[in-house]
Amino acid sequence: MRKRPLSVGCLVVVILICIVTSLSRKEPWSCPELEGQTVIVQGRVYQKEVKTQGGQDKTVVYLKQVSFTGDNPVEGQSEEGQSVVQEEAAEGQLLVQKEAAERQLLVQEEAAEKQLFAQEKCAEKPADTKATENILCYLREGVPEPEIGSLVILKGTLKNFQQPTNPGQFNAPFYYQILRISFRLNQAEIQVKSDRFYKIAEGLYQLRRKAGSKVDALLPEQEASVMKTMLLGEKGILDEEIKDLYQRNGIAHILAISGLHISMIGMGLYQLLRRAGLKIKLSAILASMIIVLYGMMTGFAVSAIRAIAMFLLQMLAQILGRTYDRITALAVAAVLVLVEQPLYLFHSGFQFSFLCVLGISLILPVLGNVRKGKKLFEGVALMAVTLPVYLGVFYQIPVYSMFLNFIVLPMMSILMGAGIVMILAAFLCTPLAIPAAWLITGILMVYERLGLFTEKLPHHYWTPGCPAKWQLAVYVAILIIIAVLGRTKRKAVLYQRDCIHKEYIHKDCIHRRGGCAKEILQEDPPCHEVLQYEKSQYERSQHGMAQYNIPRYEVSQYEIPQYEMQNKRIRRIACHGGKWISTYGIPVGICWGFLLLGVVILTWRFRPELQVTFLDVGQGDCIFLQTEDGASYLTDGGSSSVSKVGKYRMIPFLKYQGASQIKAVFVSHADSDHYNGIAELLEQAELEGIRVENLVLTDIADECRSEGYEELVELAGQNGITVQLLHEGQQLQDGELLFQCLHPSKGYRAEDLNETSMVLLVTYREFSMLLTGDVQGAGEEHLTQELQDWKEPEVTQMQDVIRISGEEESMEEQSIEDERIEEQIEEKRPQNKMGENHTETELTILKVAHHGSKNSTSEEFLKAANPKLAIISCGKGNRYGHPHEETLERLEKADVSWFCTKDYGAITVTVDDKSRVQVRGYIAD
Repeated sequence: MRKRPLSVGCLVVVILICIVTSLSRKEPWSCPELEGQTVIVQGRVYQKEVKTQGGQDKTVVYLKQVSFTGDNPVEGQSEEGQSVVQEEAAEGQLLVQKEAAERQLLVQEEAAEKQLFAQEKCAEKPADTKATENILCYLREGVPEPEIGSLVILKGTLKNFQQPTNPGQFNAPFYYQILRISFRLNQAEIQVKSDRFYKIAEGLYQLRRKAGSKVDALLPEQEASVMKTMLLGEKGILDEEIKDLYQRNGIAHILAISGLHISMIGMGLYQLLRRAGLKIKLSAILASMIIVLYGMMTGFAVSAIRAIAMFLLQMLAQILGRTYDRITALAVAAVLVLVEQPLYLFHSGFQFSFLCVLGISLILPVLGNVRKGKKLFEGVALMAVTLPVYLGVFYQIPVYSMFLNFIVLPMMSILMGAGIVMILAAFLCTPLAIPAAWLITGILMVYERLGLFTEKLPHHYWTPGCPAKWQLAVYVAILIIIAVLGRTKRKAVLYQRDCIHKEYIHKDCIHRRGGCAKEILQEDPPCHEVLQYEKSQYERSQHGMAQYNIPRYEVSQYEIPQYEMQNKRIRRIACHGGKWISTYGIPVGICWGFLLLGVVILTWRFRPELQVTFLDVGQGDCIFLQTEDGASYLTDGGSSSVSKVGKYRMIPFLKYQGASQIKAVFVSHADSDHYNGIAELLEQAELEGIRVENLVLTDIADECRSEGYEELVELAGQNGITVQLLHEGQQLQDGELLFQCLHPSKGYRAEDLNETSMVLLVTYREFSMLLTGDVQGAGEEHLTQELQDWKEPEVTQMQDVIRISGEEESMEEQSIEDERIEEQIEEKRPQNKMGENHTETELTILKVAHHGSKNSTSEEFLKAANPKLAIISCGKGNRYGHPHEETLERLEKADVSWFCTKDYGAITVTVDDKSRVQVRGYIAD
């Protein structure tokens, strides 16, 4: 690092930015009282794109320098406020007819008055907090697009980004805060638009749209969406199935405009200009200009910014006749990105992009840069540096992604080259582009078939879950140790001297290794030559590395064996006690040992004795249980207020917890707010790397089994999941964890589906919890009587005990396991029994039935259950008014503390080895 002062200085700046940003992070902008209200805003268009939603293409406009322009035009607004909006609209129409300069001046004069609206509506926010920065607007269908750079006044419905309320849920407000976007405007209409705009930016946008139309005309819809995303940066129209397929297989990075694309396009263009006879400076300048325009056209994603910055520095080195150093260029690019937006530190695209380059530059040489296995080592190095990001963002690793990339990446140059040729040929003559289109279609079909094939392989996913912060810190420290120790001492590589001709050394080493051969020619040892590749000894010459674009730091002893192909008498003596040594001297075994230790530390999960999480699924129920050894269970999972609750809340949570295997999924009853997420889980489980072993339903009368009930049975059969039917008196045993069914009885009948809800008493050592579903009416009366006169269910016959097992066992193994379960049940019988004197026995936790409805949880029931703590699961602002005041009053009267998911988000209950209980909410009150 002493030889890279610029990179050291940039590293110091990055560290300072990290510290300052971590200490001074502000909450994302939010104005809840304007949620769903119609507002009028003004701003300048800086970006446009087309997104596909619900099968329809919608134009999205991004505005900067945004301010509110008037009172809310909603019902109840004063006549004075309405007249202000009308006057502004009339003035706006006049402004369109005037000169652009006059209109811009008037807009600026009104800006101060318009800003007052935001301050009045967000009076509770700190005075030093800006009302808003940028916004994204979904234009109403049929509204013409404004040009990029034009000033506009838009009217639409304000929508705040939803805060995450569960572990693993996507943090939309923070993601858009990184992009400096405060909120979205739906169904936006243009009230006023200026005539002035940015002609270059708008021209590039129109060029992208025209190129996209050419791609649509030549390729099938699915393949066209992939190529437009890959070459033109149109991510919003990417086919959802293909996007999910690429993500599940770890090859989604090929879709992003990144270093692969910039290096291929930029360097290809530079080499083409050089071969055309242009000088180095002119070629570098032209290539740089075109790459910057390409970045503008594709939207300047963070990975593209990094790649473009490094390419510009490489071209600058060519122009100045200096040596290009990848690590220094990466450090400078990081500073340029972070100075503009420090929060990019927390952007996964930023992390993946920069860490991949660091892995190739620092970790790869240490692991062993052997030519014959270079691709394998590159894959390991990239996986090593990106593993923390993978686990921190996706919580799982596609096991076969590294091998799949060995096939995918070499074909990318052909695919991108064919794409560029296809677009250019389409502008000249469409038939000329057809062969390239056929080639593209074939390659993308190969990608798709490979992805589908690897998904069918066993153990497709490894799901260790989200690591703790201290685990991330330890792993990063280990990577730093590997990189630092690997560079402490450069090793000499010995070669037999008498078979190397000076002319060959001069020609090859000078051209490929810069000034290192100068030392070789000056010295004349009698037997052997010590080749030391020291960058400080390099002297630039007309045959130096700057001209041939050969980075000095990539020189390694394992690149030397190419000499053996020229002269078989040359032999490499590079040995260190008979063991492989890394490029810079530390034994390879030690490097790999450190790396494996770091992986173990990063992926090891430290769990409490028992963890119960009541997820916030809006208006619905979902309860997750996990034991110390990782055994996981799910009770209910559905919502009537959150669409695709399984995909966006339940499955991400399961991945976050590292729950790749669910032993049993209990469904209390087949109402949509209890089972629709379970249906998604059963359908997508295998694709998402989650295995469900058993589906447990109530053993009720056939006429009470609804369409939802039958749907779950059918989905379980289609996905090879065992269906178990549970009724009152039966138990489910897993070690010390016991599930006891208290309701309904076998063949139970009721007109109200809620009355058939499965009620489970869950016990673990001294901890007990009652899960009640939506039980009410006659069902709750029956349950209350059961609790008052409750006795231990008969378990002398084995059919009353359901064993959870995901694997086939022999009859002997089953018999031994049955005896063990009987012994455990007998041991637990005294402590699990609520007993004859039930008033002296307390239930630890009660899940309040029917989301806190006044029609359930009666005083008699609370007296019989005698809980210490109650949990209510319901959605914020739900149309039922849950939880009802009557229910809360009964809980307070019974001296029961209660927590609600609409207030605290996901509520997690942990039980330690001494049966001590701790309750915490995902959202601080």
